[in-house]
Amino acid sequence: MTRTSWDADIALDIQTDLGDGPLWDHRTNTLLFADLHAGEIYSMEGGRATVHGIGQGLGAIGLHGESGYVLGTSRGFSVIDDDGSIREIADLGLAAGLRMNDCQVGPDGAFWGGTMPWEVGDGTGPGSVYRLAADGSVHTVIQDVIISNGIGWSLDQTVMYYVDSARRTIDAFDFDAGVIRNRRVFVRLDEGVPDGLCLDAEGNIWVAAWGAGQVQRFSPDGELIGVVRVPAHMVTSCCFGGDDLGLLYMTSGSAGLPPAVRHREHAGALFVADVGCRGRRANVFRPT
Repeated sequence: MTRTSWDADIALDIQTDLGDGPLWDHRTNTLLFADLHAGEIYSMEGGRATVHGIGQGLGAIGLHGESGYVLGTSRGFSVIDDDGSIREIADLGLAAGLRMNDCQVGPDGAFWGGTMPWEVGDGTGPGSVYRLAADGSVHTVIQDVIISNGIGWSLDQTVMYYVDSARRTIDAFDFDAGVIRNRRVFVRLDEGVPDGLCLDAEGNIWVAAWGAGQVQRFSPDGELIGVVRVPAHMVTSCCFGGDDLGLLYMTSGSAGLPPAVRHREHAGALFVADVGCRGRRANVFRPT
């Protein structure tokens, strides 16, 4: 298959410390993403963004109910209710040095997400991936995780794709009604470290390649079939958005970079590309 390439444009020229977790809210036609270390949620509509702090570290955002959001935080899981108030629903008792990172609402209606160290390489022990069920119960589903990142599901909902960046692979699990088994390597990236991911309406997997300034597109067979070139080499994650879900949005980070590099790369900005295909609506967490 012919490999296609695109160049990303700047959608929002800001300088987040660690922008991540982009999410298109089809209920409001709004793009949301997080500045993880700052604990801030950016909400962009019509090229303008507002910022809302949650008072602690933030790993990811998911859709919740009719207009709320479910969050992975520095302590566990919280929700922003329809009235805008924030309440914690699960303190996971994470080991010192760990925080929640990428999370996604699955086709089973649960919120899946795992941990990583606040500072990579500080000697913090392994973490886990958790599944927050609609009834509020929390289950540990993967153990011995170092840097938990992207999560996504195949079109037929029989495969869960998952990234532990320390392994430098996208792995696949058999998925059946919220149960995962049979872990295997789906692809190993030749360039960059796999970070956040999403899937398009054709079942292809798009993954941010941290350190390479790319988002790479893989077919369901694991063939690299496309590359989006991003000015910021610390690209973190991606999602489809826009009225017809026809635009790929990409977040990036700037932490630790010299000022000249931040300026040259527009590090920490939100990027966008028209990649000629559409995404899928995000799943919604609906508590029972």
